[in-house]
Amino acid sequence: MARDLTERYQLAGFDACERGFNRPVDIEHVGDGYRAVFRYEAEFLATDEKVTREAALAELVRMLQARGYSQLRSQVSFKNGAYLGSQQPWVEHPDRTGGPSTPPDRWGCSDGYAGDSIRDSAIGGKLNTRSGPWRVVS
Repeated sequence: MARDLTERYQLAGFDACERGFNRPVDIEHVGDGYRAVFRYEAEFLATDEKVTREAALAELVRMLQARGYSQLRSQVSFKNGAYLGSQQPWVEHPDRTGGPSTPPDRWGCSDGYAGDSIRDSAIGGKLNTRSGPWRVVS
């Protein structure tokens, strides 16, 4: 099956470990439709074929939200072979409400690191921003 890149978006937000990320999403022309492809660390996600580019991106956002990703926003950076840089506005993708009652699996998240330190800073510590990963210091 031939695949042609038609658009590329930047997708930003927080992963299931509550770490900020910003990664490209490729929208590929496949068959009679489009699919969105996302790579992040060891994760590779691709949607099924959708009728429109927008539907493929929306499905990818739903897939990521089901895995615990939140505060997602996207910005088109390539369209019709032209590089748009940051000329286009960011589009917010509201977090799902009324989802599953159990939190997403945090497998691979290291407690006491990066995202956890920001949340834990409310217990009286302060963030040390001078070197290395974020961490709480007292």
